[in-house]
Amino acid sequence: MEKAKKTKKKELLIGLVVGIFVSILSGCNLLDGLEWMMYDMKFHFRGELAPEPKIVIVVVDEQSLNEIGRWPWNRKYHAELIDKLSLAGARTIGIDILFVEPNIEDSSQDRRLIEATKAFGGVVYLVTWSSIGG
Repeated sequence: MEKAKKTKKKELLIGLVVGIFVSILSGCNLLDGLEWMMYDMKFHFRGELAPEPKIVIVVVDEQSLNEIGRWPWNRKYHAELIDKLSLAGARTIGIDILFVEPNIEDSSQDRRLIEATKAFGGVVYLVTWSSIGG
């Protein structure tokens, strides 16, 4: 009985020390490299998955930049894209672009994007935040 209690206390102490050690390493971001390596390995061993055929990804690529012009684009192009995707039957549109400042040259472009967003009703925009002092 005494031996069992000593073993239990020893296991508890080891667990506590290991937990504190890992917490310190994690708090100092010393485990980030290991975390990313494990994350990469997970996807490597899982292999590629076939994309969902109902999901379409529209990207800004070199061809788009050559045709429309340098970034950032006038917001009318984003509004037109929302309109076209709506007509094509999209149920939801996710936009991974930050519109952090108003268009000071032509505020009608902001209004046009807002109107297209409201008319479609299923637009999800990227949101970002930053921590104070970090």
